[in-house]
Amino acid sequence: MIITAVRHTAPDVAPGTCYGWTDVPVAATFAVEAEEVRQRLSGREFGHVYTSPLSRCARLAHHCCGDIEVLADSDLREMHFGEWEMQRYDDIVDPRLQQFYRDYLHYRCPGGESFDDLRQRVERFVSRLDGADTLVFTHGGVIAALRVMAGQVPADTPFADSPGYGSITEIEL
Repeated sequence: MIITAVRHTAPDVAPGTCYGWTDVPVAATFAVEAEEVRQRLSGREFGHVYTSPLSRCARLAHHCCGDIEVLADSDLREMHFGEWEMQRYDDIVDPRLQQFYRDYLHYRCPGGESFDDLRQRVERFVSRLDGADTLVFTHGGVIAALRVMAGQVPADTPFADSPGYGSITEIEL
């Protein structure tokens, strides 16, 4: 089965802001970015199309898929940064932030998740698929988890060579 993962377009948030589950708006460049993604997907067929319920993904999915049914799945949401959501990383004074930086794979953000928690959600999503090639509109963290599952990146460095906004990543599972 091939999962084609599309990362959402650029969000309208200040650089260095910690956002994950927060439903942030898309940047003013959305129309141009979304059309580029739609054109790159043009002519391809998928058994199923899913999106994160967050609007930065759902809006792109609906732009690219037109009348095709797009199913929202909460397991495709970005990592939950809990108490740190919408704070600038440089402004977070929580001493646990350094612990998270040292071991984000296992250390759970206060009120949020670790990367392992995210990976387990993504594994749960994949376990519900029927084997058909699938298109997903999602986030960088979810794509990293999928790439770890496929052996494309090492489990201890899941964000190596992270895909950019509006990117399309093919993952064979």
